[in-house]
Amino acid sequence: MDNMRRVYQRAIAIPLNNVEHLWKEYDQWENALNRLTAKKFLAERSPAYMTARTALREMRIFTDAMVRGGVPKPPQWTDREMYQLDLWKRYIAWEKSNPLHLDDNVALADRVMYAYQQALLVLRFYPEIWYDFANYCTEMNKPEKAILILKNAMELPRALRVRGALRVAQVPERGAVSIRVAAGSADGADRADQPHVRGRGTGAAAAGSGGAGSGLDG
Repeated sequence: MDNMRRVYQRAIAIPLNNVEHLWKEYDQWENALNRLTAKKFLAERSPAYMTARTALREMRIFTDAMVRGGVPKPPQWTDREMYQLDLWKRYIAWEKSNPLHLDDNVALADRVMYAYQQALLVLRFYPEIWYDFANYCTEMNKPEKAILILKNAMELPRALRVRGALRVAQVPERGAVSIRVAAGSADGADRADQPHVRGRGTGAAAAGSGGAGSGLDG
């Protein structure tokens, strides 16, 4: 019984497509057990459910317009491709804004990294997504994970910016290496600029310090 309650309580706090149905199921389940305790448990979990329901509606502004399921291809920088890229970037930024009001920073980072992983299933040939993902990992004190992401990105054709970023990330400069890439303009092949090393304590990522990650899903 307690295990089932924990499963329901966890599920209704996530912006799943069927979260409203799950809430109704949970309501019925609690009331079938004990109407008195049901009122208490439902009142305690209602705020988390309402937040998840609101977050789902916000999230679907992005996700309902996303085109998924096709084979990733190198971009031609058409208006349609740029629109899809913008949707994913806005979705990732939305996840970073902590719409679920999570107190657990690890859980928040996991959601953001999952968003990046989902984006790369579609935007595999967009170096800026790989780089931004690696940059976020270094901000989260996961420099080894960031380097692994960049190494995987080096398998892509024409990923000049990512190759350069990886070289910078591996330079041991007293444990204070930082990486920064300015946004490039589309040229039909790769919108990559060369990365450069900034001064200690600045830049978007500090790849030479902090803890380590071991993979794309940890």
